[in-house]
Amino acid sequence: MFGGLVLDEVHKVFASRDFQACMQSIWQIRRLGFLVVGMSGMIPVEMESLLRRKLCLVKDTVVIHWSSNRPELEYFIDPPLTDTTLVHQWMEEIVKKQKMSPGDKGLVFVTSVSNGYTLALLLKCDFYCTTKSVKESGDNERPGTKGFRPALALRSEAVAKWRQGINPIIVVMTMFAAENDFSYVMFVILAITPFDMCSAI
Repeated sequence: MFGGLVLDEVHKVFASRDFQACMQSIWQIRRLGFLVVGMSGMIPVEMESLLRRKLCLVKDTVVIHWSSNRPELEYFIDPPLTDTTLVHQWMEEIVKKQKMSPGDKGLVFVTSVSNGYTLALLLKCDFYCTTKSVKESGDNERPGTKGFRPALALRSEAVAKWRQGINPIIVVMTMFAAENDFSYVMFVILAITPFDMCSAI
């Protein structure tokens, strides 16, 4: 007997076109009577009726609203900079202003490999890269190491050093955001305008 279905991040039903192919045919299993729980911190009230239809929920589905506001968070929005040099100078200033305690961490998001390398060198930290193989440079370089290394090895190493506090800051691309939730992250900087709002959120 099927007890129920729990959908975490249920907003992805709308936000991601290729989100779980099975979601395209969920109406088939809704012929059965079972509990469905959908959880999200990002669904506007106006979309609730659409979600009910999409998941084939009954009209009197119970909706629990709870504020997702985090009063301890501060948001700073600056106009986008087109001059790469100014972006890098601005980034350096922002990071310097952070009053980080031992164990605190920071994330800097970029949208391109070239920007990621440049910022990582500037901030003297590692870069979590999406390419299959990358040439090490700057702080990643080791004496006697030449050529390319698999990016997977570098990514794992970069995250380990960041989590251990060896490098309190790491430059990352949007793939790092997916399902990652680390403690002691004191600031998140979107250095380059993200491709979409879901990535930004």
